[in-house]
Amino acid sequence: MAGYQRKTALSPSEVMAEAEEFIPEMVGFYTDGLRTSRLDYEVQRLLNRLPYEPGDRRCAGSGKPT
Repeated sequence: MAGYQRKTALSPSEVMAEAEEFIPEMVGFYTDGLRTSRLDYEVQRLLNRLPYEPGDRRCAGSGKPT
């Protein structure tokens, strides 16, 4: 799995709470033909959901606000 970084307004415990809710719902542990795992894709989606600055709205992971 790749290493990722994301600046967020959330505390580490808030990020972990988001991950505990999001990851089990979304992840299957398989690899496609491009050798990109579903876990990597879902972690990227999780990071995209996190608010970047205080006051930002959380997104659904697709870039669209919820």
